[in-house]
Amino acid sequence: MTEVQNNLAGKIDHIPHHLKNLEPYLKVLDSNGMIVDYTKAVANVRTSAIARYIEDRFGDRTCRVWRCILHRRVVDDKTAGTICFMELQELRARAYSLLEDGLIEFQEVPKTTQRESVKSSFLYKTSLAWSIRGMNVHLMRTLRNLSVRLDRERGINQQLLEKADGKAIPGTDKDNSAVVSATKKIKKLTTAQIRILTLLMLFYSESITERML
Repeated sequence: MTEVQNNLAGKIDHIPHHLKNLEPYLKVLDSNGMIVDYTKAVANVRTSAIARYIEDRFGDRTCRVWRCILHRRVVDDKTAGTICFMELQELRARAYSLLEDGLIEFQEVPKTTQRESVKSSFLYKTSLAWSIRGMNVHLMRTLRNLSVRLDRERGINQQLLEKADGKAIPGTDKDNSAVVSATKKIKKLTTAQIRILTLLMLFYSESITERML
């Protein structure tokens, strides 16, 4: 490994874990410069971000289902169950959670003319672009809900927040714990809002990803 590659490895150790996946897309030039396969790198970061979101929201087993469908693009439920080492009932339940969030789509394949769902099999399909669109819809909805909650909490706790800022409030002698509780709640909602805005910035532009798919 060259000196430049050693320096690059050192730098990668100091960036967030999901960005370490960019290392395969970095190419060190003879002139000690570097170039990045931007299209593949961005797609990789977006895939990692969606996987992290699914793990946080539904757990790692549901994330395994999503990665299987993403990798195969189109897969039937029995094959997906075999790949993910899951019973058919569990796999369908986890796939339905992904479907509700718009991260995958499915098609029923009936085995009888009565189209009994119990006897039917299902085809699951997705792509990175499809999952990104689902993420955008979900994140925008969540952001609106957070904004409403944040405005409501600020309105209800206006006097407590002013007290926390050190402003004089005539006739207010509430316990300090109420002030701390209100401040923590506002901070928690604000932090969640910032995280969602960060994800939206990552997912909003789909043109580069769609060109590679």
